[in-house]
Amino acid sequence: MKKILATIIVVLVILGYLGLITAPYHFYRFATAEGVNSAYLKLKKPHRSMLEGGNYKMLRTKEISENSTSQWQNIHFGNFIVPFPLEHPLYLLVPYFKKVNGEHLFGYQVVDSGNREIARVVFEKPKTFLLEVERHRLFQLPLFKNYILSKSMDDIWRDLFQKNILKSPFLKSIWQDPKNNLLIWKVPLQEMSYDLFILEARQRYFPVDTQSISYWKSEKQGLIELEDEESKKGKAKRYSEEVLMLKEGNIIYPIRLRTRRSSYSAKAFKQRFLRTVKYKKSLDSSSVALYSDYKALSYQSKLAPAGFNLLFASLSHEEKSRSFLKEMIQFLERGRNEKVILSPLYRYAFDIFGSSFSTSDENLKETFRERLSREVKNEENKEREEILTIPDVEMPEQFDSEEDKVKRYLQKAKDKGIDRDRSRDRLVID
Repeated sequence: MKKILATIIVVLVILGYLGLITAPYHFYRFATAEGVNSAYLKLKKPHRSMLEGGNYKMLRTKEISENSTSQWQNIHFGNFIVPFPLEHPLYLLVPYFKKVNGEHLFGYQVVDSGNREIARVVFEKPKTFLLEVERHRLFQLPLFKNYILSKSMDDIWRDLFQKNILKSPFLKSIWQDPKNNLLIWKVPLQEMSYDLFILEARQRYFPVDTQSISYWKSEKQGLIELEDEESKKGKAKRYSEEVLMLKEGNIIYPIRLRTRRSSYSAKAFKQRFLRTVKYKKSLDSSSVALYSDYKALSYQSKLAPAGFNLLFASLSHEEKSRSFLKEMIQFLERGRNEKVILSPLYRYAFDIFGSSFSTSDENLKETFRERLSREVKNEENKEREEILTIPDVEMPEQFDSEEDKVKRYLQKAKDKGIDRDRSRDRLVID
């Protein structure tokens, strides 16, 4: 009886020891396969793509044009240096605005002579890149926390895209792999926790429709392939959709790329874009240099796509400038710019300011408030012009300036009860 009891105790001790040893493996395997919702860690069930990282290989694709590089120019657009088809005979740059949560994201399309989209670029809202080990109790445990904090931000950024968790030896059963040592001090718990830390960060920073992840080592940039819109709707896949992620300090700048799959030119543009794009902070003065380049163009070039490219780049640094946008639209209307260029600007202007700012009745769209305000200003300008045409003999008073002259006579008109603007002002306020 004593021998049986002793045997049972030994078996229980061994099972307990094995259970202690294998528990981290089972937790790790379950978390990476099914997700986990515990007091120590919360992970959604990961798609295979979230587990599989790798290196990006730049394709050796020829440029869109082998002619003079003057057809393309690297432009400071928003917070980046990017390629614009400044004077390309085959491709046209078209403004693109994407409204997300009430905010307009700037971007542009490259279209061919038939106005078919070759590529699209959208500069998405930046994100703050933080370690955030405090988000889960598992990573707060001193053994794991110290290991994670021993990594540099650059190391973690690289592993976010490059680390392939699917190839982790911890996913193999210890019963299937005799090389695994059952001694607890040989179990690399820190590496297992770090894998889970990277997986949690991917679910937090990457889009839910991520299909593949890769790291461009030479540029320290990440590239994520997404599920395209056509595939989501069960249609034939015509476009590739990707997100390029650049890191500057602790800020992530995502740039969404959409390129036509069957187009050699689209593939070439993508390679040109990836080789060119660099971070350059947008400042209040950033539009000055671009506008100077624009002013240096001939009058005909200002009205041509080359002029629009520079004006649109300037606008990216003055997104909420009403006067700049209004002048830009009305000047572009003087040239032979295609409607494909002006239509997005009309929509953006109406969305932001309530008016498309067009000088033509066909394209003018404005809210009632904007129309009323415009009519009031037109009346004021008309009265100003009428006053300035009154001969001096009819105006015995002395004035310091023409502005003083206008103000005095407008005030006199109001004093006589002929002010027509007061009722309009009340309507605008209402």
